[in-house]
Amino acid sequence: MRERLALMAITVLMPAIIFAGGGAEGESSADSPAGTTISFASMNDPFAFVIEQMLPRFTEETGIEVNMDIIPYVGLRERTLTDLVSGSGSFDVITMDIVWMGEWAESGFITPLDDLIERDGIELDAFIPGALEGLTYWDGEAYGMPIGAYHFLMFYRKDLLQEAGLEYPETYAELIDVAGALQASRDDFYGIAAPMVRGAPVVHYSLAYLSGAGGGLFDRQGNVAIASDTSRQVFSYYRDFLEIGPPGMLSYDWFGVSEAYQQDRIAFLGAWNVIAGGLESPDESLVVGRSGYGIMPVLLEGDAARVPFGGWSLVVNAASREQAAAWEFIKWLTSSEVQREYARRGGTPIRFETLADPELQQMYPWYRTVLEIEQAGRSDANFRPRIPEWVAMEEALGLRLNEVMIGEVTVDEALDDLEQEFAEILQ
Repeated sequence: MRERLALMAITVLMPAIIFAGGGAEGESSADSPAGTTISFASMNDPFAFVIEQMLPRFTEETGIEVNMDIIPYVGLRERTLTDLVSGSGSFDVITMDIVWMGEWAESGFITPLDDLIERDGIELDAFIPGALEGLTYWDGEAYGMPIGAYHFLMFYRKDLLQEAGLEYPETYAELIDVAGALQASRDDFYGIAAPMVRGAPVVHYSLAYLSGAGGGLFDRQGNVAIASDTSRQVFSYYRDFLEIGPPGMLSYDWFGVSEAYQQDRIAFLGAWNVIAGGLESPDESLVVGRSGYGIMPVLLEGDAARVPFGGWSLVVNAASREQAAAWEFIKWLTSSEVQREYARRGGTPIRFETLADPELQQMYPWYRTVLEIEQAGRSDANFRPRIPEWVAMEEALGLRLNEVMIGEVTVDEALDDLEQEFAEILQ
């Protein structure tokens, strides 16, 4: 795998990089390339539409135009990877999924940012640790700046729990019981929703449940641990969600489950906090003000819970011919002042000061939960390994887990097969 990626990296054109002189954080440098145009490829998550709304302000302040292309997950990877491997430089700035970090950094696809961060006085301590660990650094070097900081929370209908006199579940067994009880409270209402469709959705969400319970794909010694007792229990619970989930959940992706919750059809939803803005928007949701925001359950009462962390970085294409303008855009978008507007419009916070802002906490109550998580250092940014081999591992996981959900194989059979497949991939 590493040898193949190294060969791919050789094909990338590495033009000389000429950057403008320094400026204050978030401000355009005095010699910034006003009048230039950059191309920006973004995932079609909610933060992308927030950024799109803010582009006119960036152009007004810097004179730099941004052509933004908002692309679904699979298409984004295909189009950007084609661009990166060919070295064509069609995209100057790209939103990079956290799990592509190792692959893109080790292949030389993206520009290291340490010198620019130091030159422009970017105070990284102002950013939340989960974002720095997962979205900025690879092997001790900065390759990206965070833009979509995602914490995997358990959204739940606090109003229904209160009406039923039930407590928030601490363990997965309690979750099944409580969700089942709320499902029985009325017609066309279900206990929980979780993505089951083959590919990234079922992989990312089921692994988040595994991480929350303290499990993972590797043990502390770095050995493959997908077939551990913890994994077998958690994936069995995940499969059992089908019994208390809505009809058609086998075809649900990450958007399908959040829509079902917004439509007042679901009691519990484990999901990234990026959906929280939509849940509290009267234009999008029927459950405004009715949600609680908890951390993931564990297997046994008293176990230490972890909070899965994921999200998106802003990276500069190493083959870009407008790298100075690309960096100006990234620096502007992640600056303190701009991030407050970004958060107010529904973007996920990447800075402590944003999470702690009383006005924003009033608008988005889940900020308090995330702030406590980050202050306590409980984010798990590596629950999906960011190594170059992850892409092949994810493909194998997506196939085997989908086979479990549709009943073709048992959990034990799938995990035993994956243990062997992972060993072969990592060789």
